[in-house]
Amino acid sequence: MALLGLVVMTLFSLQQSSWQAKEKRKAPSHTSQLASGQIMKEGGAPGVTRNIATEAALKARAQHQRRYVQTPRGSAVNYTAMAAARLAQAESFRKAAVDAVAAATNRVPTPQDATDGASPFFDNLFAKTQHPEGKWKLWNRLDVLVPPNGGTNCTWATFRDAYNLNQRPYMCVYPKEDDNFVSGSIISSGSWGECPPLTKLFYQWMKQNPHQKEEDMIFLDVGANIGTCVMQMLYTTKVKLIIFEPHPLNLQKLTSTLVAQPMEVRKRVALFPVGAGQGPVESPIYMASNNRGNSVVGKVIKDTESQPFEEAATVYVEAIDDLFAADADAFTVPLMKMDIQGYECFAMDGMQRVLQQINVIKTEATALWLDAQGCSEQGLKDRITNAGFSITSIFNGEIVGHRGGAPRLTQSAGNAFKGQQAALIKRRHEEAVLKEVRLEQERLLRLMIKNTTASST
Repeated sequence: MALLGLVVMTLFSLQQSSWQAKEKRKAPSHTSQLASGQIMKEGGAPGVTRNIATEAALKARAQHQRRYVQTPRGSAVNYTAMAAARLAQAESFRKAAVDAVAAATNRVPTPQDATDGASPFFDNLFAKTQHPEGKWKLWNRLDVLVPPNGGTNCTWATFRDAYNLNQRPYMCVYPKEDDNFVSGSIISSGSWGECPPLTKLFYQWMKQNPHQKEEDMIFLDVGANIGTCVMQMLYTTKVKLIIFEPHPLNLQKLTSTLVAQPMEVRKRVALFPVGAGQGPVESPIYMASNNRGNSVVGKVIKDTESQPFEEAATVYVEAIDDLFAADADAFTVPLMKMDIQGYECFAMDGMQRVLQQINVIKTEATALWLDAQGCSEQGLKDRITNAGFSITSIFNGEIVGHRGGAPRLTQSAGNAFKGQQAALIKRRHEEAVLKEVRLEQERLLRLMIKNTTASST
């Protein structure tokens, strides 16, 4: 056993010396990366979904990094203390989100609500903000919209957008076993791959229209689901958002996420709890049990033949043109995203007037859903081109259309986007390398201990 202890102590000493030498060479960049959260990810309380590591793994990593490194100014940074501080901060954010949702669920309305939730930007923009019989109304930015059956509890996961790496707002998502696609992606990686390109498309248009004020622009999200792309645009741009989502379960998750954000963020959002189509009409909506993104108005359309579905819910479908005031022609929509499981043709038929204010469209275009809804991929393309757009991209079941053709970025703007992408790729590569190094060191240590134990016996 003495020989075993000597081997372990020697190996640890060599490993620590190697790391200390490496940290002294890389102290400025490594320290700044840690401070901004690019290497040491935050965690959460036991039982809370975490994007990177379990509690045990995080503690092991903190113990492994318990040493001091001199920064250029001569001050020492304790990685263990820094990790603990980030854990405490993440837990405080999570608790604040949980408390906000609890306070906003089944809340008793007050006379002050109209003032507290008001957003002057949207004044006079809409002609219709509620159903004539009170079946739906524009979200008040204060309440969680609870389904008639009570819905399900939140699984909390940090949202890590692709461009602003320092912000880590929490999102209410489904458990991974209920939604292995959108929610599963947020739980495991903090994002959903279809959302970051929206930021790029938006700023491409803004670069071509520098006279426009970003905070006066509108992003339309038709089929918001649980709000992943909503969060993308809220935390990577200054744009205002008008969003549509009909399914009660998705609305519960979406509004839970939103009430967990500061009020100044919520006031940038106008949420219609309806579907977009050729309404007004009442319709059933069907949701897949293992893919909550597959919520289909009017009929069951399965990803696979054996896919199970939840019991149908009743929703309301409205024509977007009917919701906007007839004289509201001054607003500008640089970008609209549409993903409504084959209902895209009906939605476009119901927004012929509003389409004239839209400059870029990014829409899902999947033949399975479009055909089942009585349209087609070509039918959707025709609607896009007939509305004055040039189709500039068809890739992986999505169509992008620009009014007047694809934008030509200036060289500086193009370099800026390339720089953002390069930085993101570099950071992910560094994380992967660090993980591989740590795993290899642990493997060698276990092998050395095993061999030493075998030789001593």
